[in-house]
Amino acid sequence: WQATLDGLVKKNRIDLKMLLSPAIIEAKDQDWKIIFSDDLKAHYQNISENENKQIILETLQEVTSDVKIELAVEISEAKIDEEKNLNKPELQWIKDVRQMGKDLNIPIEMEE
Repeated sequence: WQATLDGLVKKNRIDLKMLLSPAIIEAKDQDWKIIFSDDLKAHYQNISENENKQIILETLQEVTSDVKIELAVEISEAKIDEEKNLNKPELQWIKDVRQMGKDLNIPIEMEE
């Protein structure tokens, strides 16, 4: 999954990477799911847009070399099993963004 996120950045779609950061990612064989908690409806709606979903799917297929992968985007009110999550914790994501900003000489300030 991390390779997919990196691929989105290479395609200049850091916006999608940011929206995906709090998502739960599950994969079983060729069926992949992006699951958002109920309080992230805006994230869900944006990622569910056909164009965005297609960009994510194509990037996932490229990094896995598997064109048969299918991708679903869901919103869940139920408790999500964190052990199945393939997405890095948000803290690592924040480190990645800070490093990217530093590499590109973009000042990044965050409020705790």
